[in-house]
Amino acid sequence: RRPPPEYQPEDKPENIALNYLLALQRADYPRAYAALSPALRHYPSSAAEFAHLITINRWMLPGGAGGSSMLRVTDTRRVDASAFVTVRETLLVSQGLFGSQQQTNDFQMELRLAEGKWQLIHADSYWLFCLEDPAGCESTVGSDYSD
Repeated sequence: RRPPPEYQPEDKPENIALNYLLALQRADYPRAYAALSPALRHYPSSAAEFAHLITINRWMLPGGAGGSSMLRVTDTRRVDASAFVTVRETLLVSQGLFGSQQQTNDFQMELRLAEGKWQLIHADSYWLFCLEDPAGCESTVGSDYSD
């Protein structure tokens, strides 16, 4: 059995990406929130708001809580102040009496260098897409849509 993954030094974009994913898996939402770029169109005002958004959008965590997924960086491409990190997710899917099956999924994360710090601006998985959506995020359950 592998030792559990550890947080990496936050000096490279791929480490920021992995630390964000690990923080989400561990429900360490303040740590995940710290990786987000404040330049996002609908940047949450606090780590508590970010945690609330994740709670009402549980689907964004494909592996779910419980660590049934393994994540590793397979490629990092830097272009000026942008970085594109490819992550391979390996999910262990239980098949009941018939054991389990592995599924792999590659997805990309995009970071931007701002004030000497790499910050997440997009990910194809493990991401609240409403942070970039013009309509914004629905932060209260059962809110009223009338103007």
